Amino acid sequence: TAPNAERRKQYLKVVAELLVKNLEGVKSQWAGSFRTDLLTTSKLNFNSFTILSGIAQLSKGEFGGERIQTALDTKSQEDEHSCFSDNTHIDIQMNALGMNNIYTGTYLKRNGTTINGKGLNALVEKLEPASNAKASVQILKVVSESKSISAPFDQAILTNSGSHITNTISSWGGFSDAIQRASILIQTAK
Repeated sequence: TAPNAERRKQYLKVVAELLVKNLEGVKSQWAGSFRTDLLTTSKLNFNSFTILSGIAQLSKGEFGGERIQTALDTKSQEDEHSCFSDNTHIDIQMNALGMNNIYTGTYLKRNGTTINGKGLNALVEKLEPASNAKASVQILKVVSESKSISAPFDQAILTNSGSHITNTISSWGGFSDAIQRASILIQTAK
């Protein structure tokens, strides 16, 4: 009933249509040559390197750095990942849980059942068991520490109560370093 309700409705419709269009584009790229190229045996070492290197960069640089460290350093709500929704603590937890799912090949459904498959840990284990052991411990620390970050995040960064924020950042770094080491082994493998 608000005066701008019709305009908001139109905006949401346009944005939702754009999101669907973009997701359809990603789906078609994956179903087409991208998936085929990714699984090509002749490119397997390069593709494995690219995947692990990308995850290492995402973990430390984006998740631990841009999404957490920057806000902690500046103590500014403006640098918080979800500054408008006050949902940053949940975003951080979901980033950790999502990465754990990818790494371990497990997913806990809402009904409590678990889906298991091969995760990236299987690849890292083949390359260097020590890196997999370290990465496995670190990603579990990320999940655990992220769950202990108090809400709202903009208040938690002011005190870093219990050091859960810095522990989460540090654990992202440890996970990333272990993954990066495995990716370098792929690159140097003959």
